Amino acid sequence: MVYADSLNPVSAPGFKFSAPLAALHGGSTEAQLRHSAERLRRLDCDVLLTPHPAQFQLQAKLAQREADPESDPFYNPQACQEAAHDAELKLQARLAEERSD
Repeated sequence: MVYADSLNPVSAPGFKFSAPLAALHGGSTEAQLRHSAERLRRLDCDVLLTPHPAQFQLQAKLAQREADPESDPFYNPQACQEAAHDAELKLQARLAEERSD
């Protein structure tokens, strides 16, 4: 089981994920998000929980479990890989948006 807090590139207007960070942190927020997604991808998890229920389809899984009590919709050996892929797609979209500004 893995609890993965937000890897989504959500921010206040004007924030640039590609901008360099202060010397204390080094790199960029983009680099840190990519690093976090890669670490998530390598985790061995079969149940993924996030702070936002929609990110791991909580309502759909509860409905599936209610419809078929013998099923375990929370079990997914690819959960972390799928979450990492989704986070990377969202970051790519945000970076494209930044470039078009």
